[in-house]
Parts: sequence; structure tokens; C-alpha cells
Amino acid sequence: MKFLLLFLCVVKILRAQEDAVLCSGQTCSTYITENPCAALPEKCKIQNSTYNGLFLPSPDPCGCCQYCLENLNENEFCARGEVGGLIPESICGPGLTCFQDVQGADSRCVKMTDAVTKDDTLSTLYPCSKAQADYDKRREEETSGFLETRPDCDDDGLYQPYKCVLGQTCFCVDKLGKRIFGEIPFTSTADLNLKCECSRKYHEVLKFFDKTALHPNQHFRCASNGDYDTIQCIGDACMCTDAQDGAPTFPNEAPVNISLISSTTLPNCFKKNLHKTNKYYHACAEKYLSILEELEGYKSDGYDTVFEMEEYPKCDLEGQYAPVQKNETTDPVYYYCSFPNGTQIGEYQGSDETDMDCNCARTLLLMEGALEKPQCCQNGNFNPVQCRRGTCYCVDADGSQDVNKPENTEGEIEVSIYEKTNLFCYKEDEQQKCAGTASI
Repeated sequence: MKFLLLFLCVVKILRAQEDAVLCSGQTCSTYITENPCAALPEKCKIQNSTYNGLFLPSPDPCGCCQYCLENLNENEFCARGEVGGLIPESICGPGLTCFQDVQGADSRCVKMTDAVTKDDTLSTLYPCSKAQADYDKRREEETSGFLETRPDCDDDGLYQPYKCVLGQTCFCVDKLGKRIFGEIPFTSTADLNLKCECSRKYHEVLKFFDKTALHPNQHFRCASNGDYDTIQCIGDACMCTDAQDGAPTFPNEAPVNISLISSTTLPNCFKKNLHKTNKYYHACAEKYLSILEELEGYKSDGYDTVFEMEEYPKCDLEGQYAPVQKNETTDPVYYYCSFPNGTQIGEYQGSDETDMDCNCARTLLLMEGALEKPQCCQNGNFNPVQCRRGTCYCVDADGSQDVNKPENTEGEIEVSIYEKTNLFCYKEDEQQKCAGTASI
């Protein structure tokens, strides 16, 4: 399979060629002469904090005219678009949705957090707004957790690129709030340091492929925080790229051969603490590609079925070893929590890969020097019961406080350290698996 980037580049070139034939400058000049562009709405012309609009690709042929939907404010009348209907001129502004509160009444722009409380079917459209509404309700009823924070949503009711666990780490999430690659030590300025664009784009692209992962040479490499690595290679050609969008930062400079990467050949993006001289791929990606090359060699020689070969190592989007690795040198084999270089973290291991994420073990690596550290289970997962400063509470698989007690479940969401057996998540057998696990 060809590199994903090359595929996208070819598509872009083909579209550019098509535009050159069908949508030339003369085409637009002629079209606009015969069909004058409509005036932009006043709010779009002003574009300030009060009066603004959303610029979109124009629906007219070749996109010759500017097209902008003016943003409506809360409680203003709105209309839902229909297939084959008139081209809309306005849209509810950021954080708002067009909602019909009462059957037969006119639709108005309302806050997404209000709409999801009145129509539960909207929860799938605005999952983060739903989480915000639930948090606000708990806060009002004084039942929110002492470490619980209000979800951070974008203008479309989806999750911002990251979540933070107070005092622990901040990690990347997709638009539905699911954890993805990219994590840094906790900081109050995560919005400046955790854009997660590379990690998010990878998981969006993966939806178009019938596989669980792409090979390390089929996608842009991400940095450990989910941004784009500042050096990217396509085949043997390497260049400096922007950490936020992966675009070449010096497009007019000739690419550097992959074997010649250094602070001299790529002085504007080579980072001595991240990159290696004359070497692009990290150890895991390098091993993965060597196995892939051998397998492709057998296939090119006409072998449809290849004898049993070494398994591909599990690599993360940086090309380092993923958190959970398999040890086949023992009988029976076991799985262990791995440092990025592939060695085992402490004694964190387990027999069931499907039951391991090693999120806690990896979190401890980023919390070096911290006084208050989470407790991990023997398999490197977060202990569902955590205690901090005299209070015990439940956490989810990411280490965030969990206040979503299942229906018909007894127990509290948080208690004093002397009453932790009263937590709804406390299970004696699970706690035995987590007892005595040493921190690293």
C-alpha cells in the first residue's frame, strides 16, 4: 500500500489539474459577470465578538464568490436546513443549536447544554455538551466530585483535543472524548502545549481503512504530545514540518536524504533531545519495518503463504514501543507495561492483554518527582480506588474521577480514607490484585 501522504498529494494534484481545466480564472470572471455575487451579510462584514459569521466554501460553481453564514445569537429565530432546500443565509452561533422547544412552535437558537437536557437524542450529536450539562446538574445539586472538572467543549459540542487529571497528566482525546496517543505532565496551560492535531488526524484517517493500524511508513509521525514531529520523511526524503499542521516549514528547501538527518542538514527543526543523527525511525518502528520488508520480500518471490514469522511489535504514533508489549521468552507468555524503549516498567505485567492498558504505569513515568502519585494495579492499570489528602474516590481507566455510579449500585462516589470500602467501585477481589504494587 502506498504512503497515505503520497495518496493525498496525488488527489490534491489531480484536483488542481481539474480546477485548471474547469475552473480557471477566466471561468470565474465570466461567471461573476453573468451572475453577480450576492452581498455578504452585515455580520460577516463586521466580524467582531458580537457580530460575526462563518465563512464556508461557496455553493456556486467553482467557488467563485465569497459565502458566509451570519451567526445568530441565543433566542433568535432559526431554520433547519433540508435536502434540496434553499441555500441558508444564517446559522446558530458557536455553542448554540437550532431547537424546537415546544411542538408547533418556531425554532430558536439555544445553548447546546440546554438542548441535550430536553432531547436526549441530541447527546450523540453533542457528547461534550451533554457531559457539561450533567456536570452542571451535579454541581447545582452539590453532588459533584472534589477532583471533577467541567468538560471543555468546542463550538460544535464536541470535546477539545485534551483532558487533564488534576495533579497527574494531560492527554489527547478524540472529538468524542476517547483517549488517544499523546500525553504530558499536568499543566494549567495545556491549551498551549497539547494541540493533538497529528494524533487526531491519524485516528480520523484510520476510519477509512479496513484495519486497526497503519504501518509506521504510512502516516506522519507524531511527537509524544500528539503534535506533528518537526521532521517528517516520505520514503527517503525528509523535511522540516510545522508541529501544528504537518505542513513543510521551509517548502523551498531541498529534502534531505533519510540517512543524512542531522543538526547541520536540518538546523531549523532537528532537536537533539528528540532526534538522532543520520537516523529517522525509532527502535520499534525500525523493527516493525524490517519484519514488513522481509514479509514483502517473500510475497514478491511468489509465496502466498509465509511460514510463521516474528510478530510485529506494537508501536505508538511516535515509533516508540506502545505501553503494552508481549514477552514470548517465557512459558506461558505474558504481557508487560513497557517503557518507550521496549523494556519492562517495574514488575507491571499480566496474562490478559485485553485487560491491560498500562495507563497508570505510563502516567507514573511522567510524574517523576511528584509527591502524590496514583496507585496502579499489578497489570499497570489505574486502581479503580484512589485516595488523595484523606479522601478516597473512584476513577476510570484514564485516572479521572468517576462519578457515574451505575443504576441500582450501592455505594458512594467519594468517602474519607477510613471508609473506602463504601465506594461504589470498591471490589475486594480487584483490590487484592492492586495491593502491594510498588510505584516506580
